Amino acid sequence: SLLSMPRRDGGGRDEWIDRRSTDVHRSMATSTSTNGNAPVVSAQAALLLRALGDERNEDRNETKSKDGDPGKNEHVPTQLAQLAGLFGPEGILRVLQMTLDHWERQTQATSDGAASQSLGRDTPHGMVVAALLDRLSTFTQQERIVGAVVVRALLGNGRKAQEEVIVDLCRAGKLSLRQQIAVALTLVETNDPEWRLEGQKFLKAKIGEIQGPNAQLPEELLYWLVFVLKQGGEVLSRQFGTLQKVVPCLQPGHPDMPPSLAPLIQGPAVSTTDTGEEETGRTDIDEYRQAQKSAPVPVATVLQELGYACGRQTDLAEVLGLFAPLDEVSISQILGMMCRTLVGLNVEPGVYASFCSANGLPDPTDEPATTWDTAAMVQAVQFVKPDVNWDTVLSNLDHKDFWVPDNTSFLWLMHACNLARSGEAFPLDAVLGRIWKNKRGQVTFLKYAADAPAEAFTFAHSKKLVPPLEGIAGGKSPTGSGNFAWLCLELLETLIALADSGQMPVVRSILEKPLQTCPEVLAVSMAQTNTWGTLKHEVMAATVPCFVMGTNPNSSLVLHRLWSSCKDNLVSTMVELYMKDRTIISRILDVCQEIKCLPEVLSMSPYIFAIELACLATRREYLNLEKWLQDMIAREGIVFVQCCIRFLADKLQSDNSDLKSPAIVTLPVEALAMFVRVLQAQSAGFPVEVAQEIQQIGELMGAAFPQLAEVGSAAELAILEEVFDLDIEEEANGYFQKIYTGQQTVDDVISMLGNFRLSEDQRKQRVFACMVHNLLDEYRFFPKYPEKELRITAVLFGRLVDCQLVSSVTLGIALRYVLEALKKPVGSKMFTFGVEALSHFKDRLVEWPQYCSHLVQIPHLSQASPELFAVAEKQLLGATLPTSDKRSREEGIPSSSSQGEGLVQGIRTSMPESTAAPASAPTSPSFTPSSHQKPQSSQPSPQPSLKVEGKGSAALASAFATSLNIDTLVSAAREQKNT
Repeated sequence: SLLSMPRRDGGGRDEWIDRRSTDVHRSMATSTSTNGNAPVVSAQAALLLRALGDERNEDRNETKSKDGDPGKNEHVPTQLAQLAGLFGPEGILRVLQMTLDHWERQTQATSDGAASQSLGRDTPHGMVVAALLDRLSTFTQQERIVGAVVVRALLGNGRKAQEEVIVDLCRAGKLSLRQQIAVALTLVETNDPEWRLEGQKFLKAKIGEIQGPNAQLPEELLYWLVFVLKQGGEVLSRQFGTLQKVVPCLQPGHPDMPPSLAPLIQGPAVSTTDTGEEETGRTDIDEYRQAQKSAPVPVATVLQELGYACGRQTDLAEVLGLFAPLDEVSISQILGMMCRTLVGLNVEPGVYASFCSANGLPDPTDEPATTWDTAAMVQAVQFVKPDVNWDTVLSNLDHKDFWVPDNTSFLWLMHACNLARSGEAFPLDAVLGRIWKNKRGQVTFLKYAADAPAEAFTFAHSKKLVPPLEGIAGGKSPTGSGNFAWLCLELLETLIALADSGQMPVVRSILEKPLQTCPEVLAVSMAQTNTWGTLKHEVMAATVPCFVMGTNPNSSLVLHRLWSSCKDNLVSTMVELYMKDRTIISRILDVCQEIKCLPEVLSMSPYIFAIELACLATRREYLNLEKWLQDMIAREGIVFVQCCIRFLADKLQSDNSDLKSPAIVTLPVEALAMFVRVLQAQSAGFPVEVAQEIQQIGELMGAAFPQLAEVGSAAELAILEEVFDLDIEEEANGYFQKIYTGQQTVDDVISMLGNFRLSEDQRKQRVFACMVHNLLDEYRFFPKYPEKELRITAVLFGRLVDCQLVSSVTLGIALRYVLEALKKPVGSKMFTFGVEALSHFKDRLVEWPQYCSHLVQIPHLSQASPELFAVAEKQLLGATLPTSDKRSREEGIPSSSSQGEGLVQGIRTSMPESTAAPASAPTSPSFTPSSHQKPQSSQPSPQPSLKVEGKGSAALASAFATSLNIDTLVSAAREQKNT
């Protein structure tokens, strides 16, 4: 560690060490707000990486590419970079770590490990690394921060040290030579001995690449490099000579040598002997110190030693004349000295008199002086140097002794500037737009400048001024403050950079007042800054939530301005608030509607958040959920589909964790039906395991929510209003005829339907769909069926469920119909139908504890059919939720089908331990028949207008071939029996 090395004199080395140490620790520290979003980043990044490494997906994408349709995985790097960028550099670090971990696991799991070892630019993981580090460059260009992020990712999870990994990562990330040197230096300073050794090797290789244009390294990076080489022991110290050859300014006596490097280069290289003692080599440090001692004493130092007595106009001009010709640097030092010593300057009596006597100056007056005279200083300087350039003077305030101790000193300095510049505004570029070497001096100046009255200091003439917040309520100023400080982007960007350079405590104190008095202006201005840093993140986190939540009377005004200038930041804040309290999704939707940004927010957000928001928007009729889902699946591919499955599974699992709570908080049944319908409609193009999960989640949803079958506006009407070709209808009804006439058993038909469903013959699949459609469509006429035919229908109904020939919405409809039938009075036809149907799929009740909870709430079921009641009660009370599944869901990591039964199967067996049923069963709304369906009536079902020429089976078969409803088949069967 740099902080543990022995202190040595020279330049600003210790200040640089303190600053750099602070920067690196800050860059590698995780903020509280980012940690709060770790589940969001981890969950979605895991899904994206899973798609990236899925060989089956890659094979499928290759096949599609041949047909002209690019694979979806090519968008994964961009999606990961966008996701990570929502949470700043820390989000990028987290996803970069996950990417390296995933690449490592993929490499170890590959049988041909050697072939997949490289992390090349053209590999999927290499492209992700490139996208992430490119996104990092939009937040910071500082080499030390890039180095810290890369090294933190490399060292994550105890990764084995390998030089090849370092080289591959830098190459894949397209890091510049400067950034690679920063990576090497950070590795050299790490505590891990193996990684430190690899860092030394890498650094040696990078020094060999420093030549030509690459030799122009930034001074701070050059200082860091020289320091590490000089203090890194024998192995690294030998590389310093090589560095001097390729960077000429590092050679002793070179005129272009940076001043900060002179004492370090002329100082000794400190190495360590075998006994652990320091060994000092030959050095010119004493000569350097002697040269410093013999340098001329600055005029500002002389004036400070003489005290206030020399500050009168005539006296000061005489003294300054001794140092003529003065330059602007000396005048700047005088200005700074007087500013910081306005009071409390103690000088021994007679010092100034002795000075005057020794230098032939007139004897001073006896009149006492207690401070520096502003006007006298300006006039004396102008007398001694008439051509003084005050802009140059002010731009040279960046010297080591400058700082502003208090507001009085600042006002004195501004008064001097006003006199010197004849009332012209202070040149802002002297203190803004760059970071001083003397950061303490700069930040103390800005502290008082930001809070100064407009007549003393103003930012109104800044070239980068945010438009005032016109229309702000509450009697607040549209400019935030009279001097326009908080509309000045140059000021804010400079404060962000200062905060990231070790001045965070002072900068935070500067922002305390605007956070209290004008958070609206501060938030709008901060959002428009072109730099990213911890300070910006803190300010946005402190201000934007109150506008999103609507607790500020100016929320609407501010949100519109924020959306026009920093969409990413506003969306990130919405996601953070949602993760802390998911009930605020309603308010977030209100904001989206207010500023008309719903489509963009949905496209920019993590999938889980976007899905929840889309569902609520659908409920309020702001969004066409079906089209949105279809567009998202087409654009985002299999990763979004998996996220939809996880979302539905999570909702179902949340419901099963507490039977007294509704399962869906923001997801209405209509939306649920739409999800299942869209996913199933496109499942043919998905991998087999994904298609199976879609089928399973549909079955679970249909069982848990019998009311799903009531959604006439979505899934049910789509099924029950489906129209089939006449020849398909004829064939389907022919099979029903055979059942009711005894020509085929129910088991034979069930077996046939199973084959039809799995057949590649499209006609057989349509016949299967038509038979299921007609059976469900006919349910409302079941009370009019004769008992024998109704029993046959009940057996068929139950066997369809038992053999899994109905799924998703159709399963939900079937289960709901059975549940409704069981609620009818004991002894009625429909109750008998319900008992018969349920008895044929009772073995599947273990899959649906929620459905069992509905069954046990039927008061008369326990007496009328104690066996079925006991089965339902047993399955309800015996369900449990495995700990591993709970942990997986809490961490936001989706289950993998290769690690067990998969996410959906896990839910099927993950049910709550509960002994209490809900107080009352939910009341199902009545179903409204569609236009083509026959209205229910107390009169007997009308017979079809069929002209039957004979009474034999052939004639009846002909009649059945033209009929469209099962009640007609039942009537025909009864007619045949009577005949």
